[in-house]
Amino acid sequence: TGFGKSAVNTAFARYYNSFYATPQLALIDQIKADKDLARYYAVIKGRENYKCYYEDVPVDLGPCARIKDFKCERFKLCPYWIAKLKALRSKAVLTSFAYLLLEGMAGEGFPFLGRRDLLILDESHSIDRHIIEHVSVEVSPYSLPVKLYEKYRKEIERISKDGAKRTEVFEMLDEIYMKTGEYYDQLTLFGELTISNARDKKKIERWRENYNRFLSSGIEDWVWSIQWRWYKRERIPVLVIQPIKGSEIAQHILWWRAPRIIISSATILDPNRFCDESGILRVFKPDEILYLRVPSTFPPENRPVVDVSEGRMSMEARGEYFPRAVEIVKEIIERHRYENILIHAHSYELAEALARELSKHYGGKILTHTSENRTDALFEFKKGVGKVFISVAFTEGIDLPYDQCRVQVLFKTPYPDIKDRRVAVRLNRGEYNWYYL
Repeated sequence: TGFGKSAVNTAFARYYNSFYATPQLALIDQIKADKDLARYYAVIKGRENYKCYYEDVPVDLGPCARIKDFKCERFKLCPYWIAKLKALRSKAVLTSFAYLLLEGMAGEGFPFLGRRDLLILDESHSIDRHIIEHVSVEVSPYSLPVKLYEKYRKEIERISKDGAKRTEVFEMLDEIYMKTGEYYDQLTLFGELTISNARDKKKIERWRENYNRFLSSGIEDWVWSIQWRWYKRERIPVLVIQPIKGSEIAQHILWWRAPRIIISSATILDPNRFCDESGILRVFKPDEILYLRVPSTFPPENRPVVDVSEGRMSMEARGEYFPRAVEIVKEIIERHRYENILIHAHSYELAEALARELSKHYGGKILTHTSENRTDALFEFKKGVGKVFISVAFTEGIDLPYDQCRVQVLFKTPYPDIKDRRVAVRLNRGEYNWYYL
């Protein structure tokens, strides 16, 4: 950290026809805001990040997605396609992991970004997790039309209590595949879709693509699990089918992008394990891989780690230790009253609970965010003074120099959930080093 990875990566990106991908849109925005770096890149993000030329909606919900036979001079008028065409013609393309993976898996016809000479992945220590997430199939209101999810919700709740055989899980998925096809056919009969129907159509297309990809991938080492998530202030069961490891499929969705790869991160603790988990060793021989380690430029006395651990913050122990942990956070806030503090809360549920308690004492000093307003909330925190930002998944790719943030608090150690069946399988295999790293 502090070495200047973005600048070094940009030097290589200028030399080759390249991709520069990051896990966070916020990091892309940081590079765009740096005049010394931004001029070398063409930036491309998902369609939902661009405003439609014709209407005040994202491009993915514009007339071209809703109105049958709608004709748009997309390379002249559409902000997304103009950006993509610019990226296609540019020497260096700046994008997100998510976009690079999805564009590589689904394709959009011409123009397709395809293969380049160099792939740079920044803040890439968790690339295996991103790969797994993008090839996973889930049954949830986030991935399916809500009415379809509700049709299977009780069955998912039953499975969470009683379990199920693999054959039962796939029978359900096959039925959902059939139902989504029927609903999709109904939607295509309309001359014009509502915004809500257009969202449903997009979910169906992506879900069916994911399911077909999973079936054709040949992945044998996979697991299903039930995860409980928050949806509109309600905890709901979500059925997830995913590979045990991402290395099996990484070459097909990521590493094919370039014959040369630069992977940079401040937190690759075990390079050999990283190469195994990410599938790098399936692409390159060990003597073709070079590890470079650079010391931090910040003196240790300027970055102390203070252990004020109070106890376990698991669901079972939270009732006992949460109030005591809140008191410790209050002490930290009082000690650094006029400095910006970033609290890593691990989950939205924990973030909401902590925000409720702290807001009783500090009111507008406390900042939170949702999955929709992450960038705006971060910007408000960075320009504030004496603010406390309770965040979820802001642990990587964020630049907060000087007074933008003086203190970070890890409210809960983000170990993988041992109730997750994928995690449980790996622990049963004795992969404890993977769990702790």
